Amino acid sequence: MRSGRLNAQVTFEQKVGTKDEYGHPTEDWAPIPGMVDIWANVKPITGRERWANQHMTNTATLAVTIRYRDDIKPEMRIRFGDMRLEITGPPINVDNRNRELVITCEEDST
Repeated sequence: MRSGRLNAQVTFEQKVGTKDEYGHPTEDWAPIPGMVDIWANVKPITGRERWANQHMTNTATLAVTIRYRDDIKPEMRIRFGDMRLEITGPPINVDNRNRELVITCEEDST
């Protein structure tokens, strides 16, 4: 993979259990150590609008390409700037060569 294609930095996050100010358990997202500021290429694939719950919802589907890693899981999410990208499926190991992964994600904006 040519490094010039990886022109953006992303951070992988996972859910962590915390407690709110009243001591009640809650879940929040936190960066995964060792998976902060990973070089990537982020490309939009599709965008759509739909009417849901009496308001318009915009959904963008993006492809995030990174160097190969074997520790990416669908339950993670990706932070790209102000965007929070939900991983929608297993990462694709391009040509099964262990060089690059393509991760399909969705970003919702209401």
